[in-house]
Amino acid sequence: MKKLSIVFIIFCMVFSFTSFVRANDNIEVKVVTDKTYYLVGEPVKITYTITNNSDSPLRFTFNTTQMYDFSIVDYGYYGTLVYRWSKGKTFAQVITYLEIPAHSSRNFTAVWNQKNNVGKAVSVGEYKVSFWLVSEEIPGKTKETVYLASTLVKISSIVNIPFQDIADPTVQYSVKFLYEKGLIKGYPDGTFKPEKYLTRTEGAVLILRIMNIELKDDYKQDFVDVPMDFWGFRWIEEAFSRGIVKGTGQGKFSPNSEITRGEFVTMLVRALALSIVDGENPFIDLNPSYFGYREIITAFYSGIIVGASENGKIYFKPLGVLTRGDAAILMGKAIEVKE
Repeated sequence: MKKLSIVFIIFCMVFSFTSFVRANDNIEVKVVTDKTYYLVGEPVKITYTITNNSDSPLRFTFNTTQMYDFSIVDYGYYGTLVYRWSKGKTFAQVITYLEIPAHSSRNFTAVWNQKNNVGKAVSVGEYKVSFWLVSEEIPGKTKETVYLASTLVKISSIVNIPFQDIADPTVQYSVKFLYEKGLIKGYPDGTFKPEKYLTRTEGAVLILRIMNIELKDDYKQDFVDVPMDFWGFRWIEEAFSRGIVKGTGQGKFSPNSEITRGEFVTMLVRALALSIVDGENPFIDLNPSYFGYREIITAFYSGIIVGASENGKIYFKPLGVLTRGDAAILMGKAIEVKE
């Protein structure tokens, strides 16, 4: 497992990374994109989060109405700057303030339309997205290095994969990555069915596969609704014996019930045996009373999950049912953490 770093930690498996920057002991910043791979012309949605880890409120002062800026650099072509959000924009010369309460976060969202500052579309390739606040300068540092965080994204055409029913480029790359490792399979009709929901049994099987866990020949029956002749019996019992899965009450496992996002991520973190991270909760819809709360927070700070940004807030949707496509993305990220 890769350890969390005070200065930078990785985000997205083989596909990309996100940096966390602790400008001082109290401030932590992070930038993420809604995907890792994008088709040509597809909007890149960016979310920048600044967190106040102190016991007191923080206040930032800006000389204009501009609070942030971001840039896009061609990562594969000598680091050439292709876009800067503030270029050509005019901001009112008014002192502006940003206040963040103790142990709270503030999100900024932006969209890059894959064009440079003169309106020309960029080409296929890898790009570095950097985002920062433009608050008071610190002696010896430029504004861009005070509260800066970066992430990588890739712009590509359709990926050559054996399944033709996958349109999302991030899912395409995740599925291709896992398929080539022999960790996932499609259906006999040549499809992958990325929108099909996973069951609790399928979730357990996928997680044990990416962990390269071998099954034993004999297991005792721990769940009344998982008979020994059930196709996933050994997988469920192995996952249960390792503390990766638990029952749903009254001696049942509910093997054919659809698995939720929260359940799957909790199982992933348990399988990886990650050290639990006691970090601030970035998700507006994740209650500390949720059974997998600590595992989900750990998954966020380990880079396995990102969440969805809506109206300046980040949602995880732990009760949302997990699709095969989403599971592929999470599994790929888990492999990166595992390695």
